[in-house]
Amino acid sequence: MVVQKISSESQRGRGNPTGKGIPVTEIITSSSDGRPFKGTLPSSVNPDQLRQAKLLAENAVKEKKIFTIHGPYPVIRACLRERGWVERELPNLTKRPKKDKYKGVGSWNDDDGDLEDSHKLASWLVRDEDPSFLWTVRRDSVGSRYQQKDQMMNHYAHAAAITTKVGLCVNLRNLPWFAAADPDAFFPRCYRLGDVDEKQAFMDDFWITAAQSILKLVSGGHHRSAISLTENRVPAQVVVTALQACESYLATLEHRDIDTETPAVTEASRNEFLRSYYHIIHDGAAIEDSHLFEIRCNDVLQKLKAVNPQLGIDGVRNIWIVKPAAKSRGRGIVCMDHLEDILELDQGDSMTAKEEKWVIQKYIERPLLIHGTKFDVRQWFLVTDWNPLTIWFYKKCYIRFSSQTFSLENLDSSIHLCNNSIQKNYKNSRCRHPQIPASNMWSSYEFQKHLEKTGEGRAYKEVIVPGMKSAIIHAIQSSQDLVEHRKNSFELYGADFMFGEDFKPWLIEINASPTMEPSTAVTTRLCPAVQEDTLKVVLDRRRDPKADVGSFELIYKQAPVDVPHFKGRNVHVVGSAIKMPRPPPQRPSRGGVNVGIAQRIRQSSPAMVQARVPTAPSQASLRSRYACIIPPDSEIEATWMQRTPALTLMSYRSLAKEQQQVPFTNKRVHTPRRSRVRQVRKVASYHLYPPLKRATDEHRRMRGIQ
Repeated sequence: MVVQKISSESQRGRGNPTGKGIPVTEIITSSSDGRPFKGTLPSSVNPDQLRQAKLLAENAVKEKKIFTIHGPYPVIRACLRERGWVERELPNLTKRPKKDKYKGVGSWNDDDGDLEDSHKLASWLVRDEDPSFLWTVRRDSVGSRYQQKDQMMNHYAHAAAITTKVGLCVNLRNLPWFAAADPDAFFPRCYRLGDVDEKQAFMDDFWITAAQSILKLVSGGHHRSAISLTENRVPAQVVVTALQACESYLATLEHRDIDTETPAVTEASRNEFLRSYYHIIHDGAAIEDSHLFEIRCNDVLQKLKAVNPQLGIDGVRNIWIVKPAAKSRGRGIVCMDHLEDILELDQGDSMTAKEEKWVIQKYIERPLLIHGTKFDVRQWFLVTDWNPLTIWFYKKCYIRFSSQTFSLENLDSSIHLCNNSIQKNYKNSRCRHPQIPASNMWSSYEFQKHLEKTGEGRAYKEVIVPGMKSAIIHAIQSSQDLVEHRKNSFELYGADFMFGEDFKPWLIEINASPTMEPSTAVTTRLCPAVQEDTLKVVLDRRRDPKADVGSFELIYKQAPVDVPHFKGRNVHVVGSAIKMPRPPPQRPSRGGVNVGIAQRIRQSSPAMVQARVPTAPSQASLRSRYACIIPPDSEIEATWMQRTPALTLMSYRSLAKEQQQVPFTNKRVHTPRRSRVRQVRKVASYHLYPPLKRATDEHRRMRGIQ
């Protein structure tokens, strides 16, 4: 960046609707590639600031420290400027400031009104330079022409494999191919309602979960003693059906159903069981003689606990959380506990039957509560490379509380969704514990203090944090082959976790571009810190491997994996075809009869010749067999019928059989064996009988065939 000329002049009425003269400064600069551009600055600009902006712009171009930001990220902008970076504003992406009445075409006022800021002046000087660092809300916010190979960007392509509800639901099932881990151990089971197979799997899961709930009620004993005096009763057959379903489920998991036949539950029995189940759970009905099955139910539950890691969080109400796959910030999420209501979402027009329309996930009915209030955790982590996979874990997080006390009797979103964009629309309940803050947020430090007061201080470092790290690593591993392995890219994610009563973390979802809005005192303190520490990892550590990385911790670095270079979709097989050996064609003599065939005929006995060749073929048979050779209704036809001996006919028939029985035709034959066809034509038409060549040529001229 070279400033070629600076001059002052007075302009009057140019771009000035008032007609008053405004002193301006004309500046002519050139970019790093030699492209000149010209603009005007008001002369009120401090010359010291202009010199400082010039020096700052020249250093930024030389050291490739030009950045572009799209979105509300003032912290990123401030941190980059402290490191000597200069922003290149994109007019089509950034919000334009309010117009000033003194703006003129091509003047500095067209871009920004803050003329006293040297960074703004430097930004104007580098307006024709390509940015080396891009920070956007979404990857597609900046066009492909701004994404070069050496540019740094805060997004990866195809990251929807983990940042969407559908992607996480589907790809976590592939985890056993990447790591020795079970996704059901940290991710509540999830299904796509629009997929036929997954819909059936969800219906089976709902049925098995209802059966397990009956066993839990019977084995506990509290259900019978609590409602045994009521008049509503359900026959004991519901327990028998539940035991039969759970034992069949265990047999399937242990593969015992391969050798032995297990009794199947009919569809009518399932419907009757679900009606009884709803009557017990929602209407408070009692189970007759349930104490007779208590020991057996307890034994089956112990076996289920060994194979089902989610048995402890399922509860007994069979609640599922239904999420629209294409929405964010908790929009459209509802909780349901009736199978019929959930399946109705898939009914209606064809547009609602897409696989990505609805995602159904098992609700955690027995979560860890703080003073009787539900909460979740927003945990940040950073991925700086996908090959080798490199993951950084942020040591700080924050807790988000619900505005209402926890209850499974009411499935309202204000109770079960802790997202801040949802809870800000509700007033805090007066029944909540007074130690729950009005802002509905805690820092991780305050959460640890609470656990220490309850005597569970070791759970945070020994159970919660290791569990969150493991879940994040496994979730990223399951999608490693789907996300673009682009160097010079990184991405900051926000993972949402809930905890069971045993403090075990459960991954709910992963968010791209997590919100950095300072909505509370907690986020006002933590969000700027995580943004600044992100730049320490991706910028400072690149220059100095021992640089400070703030509160980030490297939790996983994979060994490099060799990935074959993909050159496109044109896949082909290299090799040569295997051709079957064929006998060489017999060249006929000038007399019109194949010499080799004639010699074989002479060596054969008369009986053999008579057996091979019909001695007196009829004219009708000759006409039907060789109409393709001889033009019909011609003078040559009669001559051919009278003078063609049986030996000549046999010669043509033998040659046609050797050449795969391809007859002579006047039409062009589109076949890869065209050379063979031409040989058959030549032998059959031109050499078997000399007058046939003239007849064929005459016939071709009559039909207009060239």
